[in-house]
Amino acid sequence: MAGKRRRLYAIVAVIVIIVVSTAFFIYYWQSHSNLVRIKEFFKSGGGQAGEYLILGFTVKMENQGVNDVTGLIMVVKVLGNGTELAQDGHPLRPNTLFRGEEREDEELGVIINMTETIDKTLSAVAWIELNGAILDQANLSLQQPFFS
Repeated sequence: MAGKRRRLYAIVAVIVIIVVSTAFFIYYWQSHSNLVRIKEFFKSGGGQAGEYLILGFTVKMENQGVNDVTGLIMVVKVLGNGTELAQDGHPLRPNTLFRGEEREDEELGVIINMTETIDKTLSAVAWIELNGAILDQANLSLQQPFFS
C-alpha cells in the first residue's frame, strides 16, 4: 500500500512540475512576444501660423520581442497642465516591424490654438498601441520658447 501511495505522489509531483513549467514558458513567451519599446521621443519641428502653434514629433522605436509585429498604432498627445490640447495618431507604415528592427516615425504632429497654451505647462506623451493595448509610452516636457 505504501508503495502505491509513493508512486501516486511521484506521478502527481511530475504532473505539477510539467504544468508549472509549461505555464511559466507560455507566460515568458507571451511577455516577450510583442516587446516594442520607445527608444527616443522628442520635438523635431514646428512653427507658428497666425494664431496656431504647430509641433512636430519624432518617435524612435525598436522591436525587442521574439516575433514580427503587425498593426502598430503610433499616437502623440499634447497636454496643457495635464489636460489634452491636441492628439495625432496613425498606423505605423510599413505595416510590420520586424524582430530586432529599429524605426523612426517623424510624421506625428499637432496644431494648437496659441490662446490654449497661455499660462500652461505643456507636455507631450507618445505611445505605441497594438489591438487596443499600450505596449510602451514616453513622456516629454515642452519648454518655451518652442522655436529655436
